[in-house]
Amino acid sequence: MNLTKNLIIGLKIIWDKKIVHRDLKPDNILITQGGFPKIIDLGIARVLDVDSITQTILGGPLSRFYAAPEQHKYNKKLIDWRTDQYNLGIVLVQLLLKGTHPFDPNLVGGKSISENIMNDNWFRQVFNDKNLLPIRSIASKLLGFQQFQRYRTYEMLMSDIDTCLEEIK
Repeated sequence: MNLTKNLIIGLKIIWDKKIVHRDLKPDNILITQGGFPKIIDLGIARVLDVDSITQTILGGPLSRFYAAPEQHKYNKKLIDWRTDQYNLGIVLVQLLLKGTHPFDPNLVGGKSISENIMNDNWFRQVFNDKNLLPIRSIASKLLGFQQFQRYRTYEMLMSDIDTCLEEIK
C-alpha cells in the first residue's frame, strides 16, 4: 500500500495542475532504487482547462487494458482526475494478483479485458484472502464503474489509504 500511496502523491502533483494522465499502467511507472514510483509518459495526458483539439467521433487516446469506462466510451466530458483513479485501481489489484490483470478473461470469463471493463467484471475474489480485506473498499471505490462511485477528493482517498495502512500493520 505504500507504493500506492506514493503513486497517489505523485498523481496529486499532476492533478493540482488540472492534468489527467489518462494512461497510468505498469509500463508508465518506474520504481527507483529507493523503492519510490516515478510516473512517466504524459503523451496522452489532458489539461482539463484547455479545449481538446482531437475529435471525439473517432475515439480518443487510451490504453485499452487500463482505460476507465468513460475512456472506452470516448466521453471527453466525463474525463477528470477520477479517470486516473480507475487506472490506479487496476494497477493496485494487478499488484495484489502478482501481475495478472484483474479483468483478464482467464480469471473472470468474458471475451476480452476491454469487454470486462465495460461490464464491470473484475476478479473481486482476490479479497477472499483476509489479509487483503482492508484494501477491498479502496480498490472497489477506485474501480467504481461510474465516476460518482469513485473518490470525490484527494483527501478522502488519502484518508482511506492511511486507515488501510494502519490496519495492515
